[in-house]
Amino acid sequence: VYYQSEFVKHAIKKFMTNLLESVVIVVCVLLISMGLRSGFIIASNLILSILATFIIMKITGINLQKISLSALILVMGMIVDNAIVVAEGSLTMLQSGASRKNSILTPPKETGLPLLGATIIAGLAFMPIYFAPNNVGEFMESLAIVVGVALMISWVLSMTQTPIFSYFLLKIPEKKIKQNPHSGILYRIYEPVLKFVLKNRIITVVLMIILLFGGLSQFKHVKKNFFADSDKKQFFVDYSKPEGSSINSVSSDIKKFEAYLKTKKGITNYASCIGKSAPRFAASLTPKPQNPAFAQIIINVSDYRLIDKMFPEIQNWFNKNLPQGKPHIWKYLAGPKARYRIEARING
Repeated sequence: VYYQSEFVKHAIKKFMTNLLESVVIVVCVLLISMGLRSGFIIASNLILSILATFIIMKITGINLQKISLSALILVMGMIVDNAIVVAEGSLTMLQSGASRKNSILTPPKETGLPLLGATIIAGLAFMPIYFAPNNVGEFMESLAIVVGVALMISWVLSMTQTPIFSYFLLKIPEKKIKQNPHSGILYRIYEPVLKFVLKNRIITVVLMIILLFGGLSQFKHVKKNFFADSDKKQFFVDYSKPEGSSINSVSSDIKKFEAYLKTKKGITNYASCIGKSAPRFAASLTPKPQNPAFAQIIINVSDYRLIDKMFPEIQNWFNKNLPQGKPHIWKYLAGPKARYRIEARING
């Protein structure tokens, strides 16, 4: 009932698909918004940054897993920022009539240090997760590392690869040279807004502070969930009878439950452990000690989205057919183990 390699392959395949989809979406947006040549230059920076990050992950021993791949998806929009600044700066200078050499070399020289500072700050924003002094820090440490590595690689490439690609690929039609590069409709809308903001600095700052605290006050309405629900196609039923119940009576009850499971659509297979739980076959599981009044059933389903629908149905079945026992129905968390909302341990 638990072929770990199959679960891992399914999870990595899904995240790799999400990663490829993210790359394609970002590249398409760049090609549409920046133009074909500029979009290709910036997209190449994105793809090379991701490939180089994979190499660093291999060298440093960071595996392909949900957190490391999620970090790449998370940082996707941030990686392209450096290349956008450099490529757009070169394009603007070429449109203004500057020589090709100056147009290519000036943006990296002028923006290199500011972009480096912004890149370092963006990477440091994830360091509190890395230094968290508990199992969350251990679980999430690759997020901060991969984000930092990907951002720094993107900066290095924007100072080296992006100017080279811009030199050979950026072309400006003769009729557009020495035209105002900021004559487009978006610039014409943006310019008066920018001038108004700069002219009324105090009003603008006060308004931004009000909006900031207004936004913070609304966070109480946002659902908090650090780890998303797991998409593993498996869940558990822990069945307990009153202390002192015989293991035979528990076994008899579980046979009735197994007969019910055979009639349920969407259940592929299951395994029952009588007298104690299954061994620790996954990191988030804590095995139960020997107890004749306890049983655990591991249930696989064809689609993880069926699990939440099955919970109330299974609970109702136990209420009607085995009221003398107490079922606890639960599924994996995509993170460190947290079996109950509130836990207390009493020793004595």
